[in-house]
Amino acid sequence: MWKIIEGDNISVTKTMDSNSVHAVVCDPPYGLSFMGRKWDYSLPDPGIWAECLRVLKPGGFLFSFSGARTYHRLVIGIEDAGFTIHPLFGWIYGQGFPKGADVSKAIDKKAGAEREVVGKHTNPAKNKTYKTIFSDDNYQWIKPDGVDITAPATESAKHWEGYKYGLQAIKPALEPIALAQKPFDGKPLDSIVKWEVGAFDVDGCRIPLEGIENHKTEAKSGLGRKGIYGKSTIDSIKGKDLIRYTSKGRYPANLLLDPVGAESLGEVARFYYCAKASPGERNAGLDDRCNHPTVKPIKLMRWLVRLVTREGQLVLDPFCGSGSTGIAAVLERRDFIGIDISKEYCDIAHRRISHWEKED
Repeated sequence: MWKIIEGDNISVTKTMDSNSVHAVVCDPPYGLSFMGRKWDYSLPDPGIWAECLRVLKPGGFLFSFSGARTYHRLVIGIEDAGFTIHPLFGWIYGQGFPKGADVSKAIDKKAGAEREVVGKHTNPAKNKTYKTIFSDDNYQWIKPDGVDITAPATESAKHWEGYKYGLQAIKPALEPIALAQKPFDGKPLDSIVKWEVGAFDVDGCRIPLEGIENHKTEAKSGLGRKGIYGKSTIDSIKGKDLIRYTSKGRYPANLLLDPVGAESLGEVARFYYCAKASPGERNAGLDDRCNHPTVKPIKLMRWLVRLVTREGQLVLDPFCGSGSTGIAAVLERRDFIGIDISKEYCDIAHRRISHWEKED
């Protein structure tokens, strides 16, 4: 069962029963005015976190994506509502572009000095045209002709060649995800058993491995120990130090990466990556392209949903947007309620979830 509700999330959640939701998984506004979107001008009203706390079952988890610059404000609001804050999760991605101002070019421009063109940055995708979005209805089409490379014209500009400044002068690659939990109802174990929430599905979210890993041990008894990757089997008894671990998969971590980020961080990182949503994934089920600018990958959302809920349980997203959480919930056999104040986004979410429900 799933449904999308158009309306103010605080007003809608006030109509829901207390202790009725198993998990909240959401991607709220970051307060960064992203791409000029008005809904991203400010962080969520703290009242929504109080309502999320009320409707969650004791021990229930809340996952909330956040901007790297505004994470602290988001988490303070969640904590002030009464949640217990866990160590943050992080999603690392290779895509993303810096928007810093070039100090050298700015100095020459201010001085009125003309810079000499010494070459061009060429576009490797010679037959493609790229579109940059400046606001909801303002697009600039960029042809792959290349961009001029210029040399500093003044001594001051030469001194500052290669330097940039601004709030996003460094390429963005990390998106923090807040993890919070409603306090338990009494002792943790009793609460978990009573309310069916409050524990992580570690085995259900392990990162699969191929084959068997070998590890050496110096256990004096010669008997095997349970390894960090899963159940162990004894390869030898006394006199030999080789123990073979039959792994269920790598233990889930609070760091998730896309393929580019994983490649740059080395071999082990490849087990934890999750790519951004492709155009095909974003637009599936729609008559036109999905114009929501922050569509999260379904694989990532499925992993988060699976980590903190069981099949048949209810997931709430009070900032439904394009519906990726709902798609994840449906594919993971969870019930779902999504809320969004935008009629357009509610329609997109409904069509996307309907499409993926049929594909399952």
